[in-house]
Amino acid sequence: EQLAAALAVYLVRRYSAVLVPTPSAVGGLPSYRLRRVLEYIDGNLGRDLRLIELPTVAGMSPHHFSALFRESTGVPPHRYVMRQRLEKAKDLLKRSRLSVLEIALQIGFGDQAHFAKTFKRATGETPSAYRARA
Repeated sequence: EQLAAALAVYLVRRYSAVLVPTPSAVGGLPSYRLRRVLEYIDGNLGRDLRLIELPTVAGMSPHHFSALFRESTGVPPHRYVMRQRLEKAKDLLKRSRLSVLEIALQIGFGDQAHFAKTFKRATGETPSAYRARA
């Protein structure tokens, strides 16, 4: 299942018309490993993504991976995953008619309350207020 998700992400990125810039590794993860991990994260945002999976995708020990990921992206893996989820949520709030609960579940949160609390902490407003403003 993970391999299929990674393959799907690869194919979409490889053959889509829009190029998504990938942060380059300067003293951190080698760019091919960073790209593999970022694609894996993007392809698995909608499920309960365990951070212990990421070092495995990169082929590294958890501690070493975490340090190099932070050096490459400027943020720890958990914060990067949360940022990606919130960016996807913002996009869904602007462009879809899905309920806040449906969006929360689609981006990997277990319930609406946790999503709303995390969203408000990051943006300063509730998901519903963000949608109304957008």
